[in-house]
Formats: sequence, structure tokens, C-alpha cells
Amino acid sequence: TYEIEKVSTQELMDLFNVHCLGVVRTVQATLTYLRNSTNPRIINLSSRLGSLSKMSSGEFAKGKFSYSYRIAKAAQNMLTLCLDQELGDIPISITAIHPGKLQTSSGAYDANMRPEDAATNIYSWLLNSKRDISGKFFEPLVTEMNW
Repeated sequence: TYEIEKVSTQELMDLFNVHCLGVVRTVQATLTYLRNSTNPRIINLSSRLGSLSKMSSGEFAKGKFSYSYRIAKAAQNMLTLCLDQELGDIPISITAIHPGKLQTSSGAYDANMRPEDAATNIYSWLLNSKRDISGKFFEPLVTEMNW
């Protein structure tokens, strides 16, 4: 069977609700606080699976990754770019990050990082990052990623 045959529209709606609409609701609820912050930041926890560049290169062709998850994360990445372009006058730093290929119960076949190591990388990266990370996609302490 093909992965497309396994997709349910309910699953797609649920993941879109979490990964994209959840971000929209959070930004709307906190925008006043972000405007008044001395160091306003939005860090969207994305995934390499939301990268259109990686997808189009064929990197995930053998992974049998969820359509729903990849679509929801790609939408979240687009939202990151939209927010960066619209809210830049605050000024605010808006960034998407891929935490790494995490070794979890739902981790990918090529997972190679413990979640606690990813959290440490993200924390260290955030402490040392500047405004120039806005509108970009990173794997913290590893590389800037292509959208």
C-alpha cells in the first residue's frame, strides 16, 4: 500500500490544528506581551520533515513518513515566514527550528539524538543567538536549514 492510502482527513486536520493553528492562537494571545518585551522571540518547534527543499530532494522518499505530519510542519514553516515578514517592525525574532532526529517512540528510522541532548542544544543556541536568526530555519548548534 501507498502512504497516501493511509491518510485520514481527520488526522490531517488534527495535526494542522496543533502544528499550525496552535501557533496562530498562541501568537494572537501573546502579541501584546511580545510588543512590550525587550527581547521578543517566537521559536517554532518545526521538523526537517516540513522542509520543502529536503522533500523535493528525495531525502525522505524511503522513510514512509506521515503525510499529515509533513504537511502540517510545512504549513508551520510558512507561518513562520509570514509572521517574520509581518511583525518585523516590532522588532521580533521569529525562527523555526528542527530539534534533531530524536530517539523517541515515534522517532524516525534514522533517529540519532536523545531528547535531553536536543533540549540542551536548543537552550545553548538560544542563549547565544542574535536578531539575525529571524526568518530562518535552524537545527540548533548544527546548521541553518533550507526551507
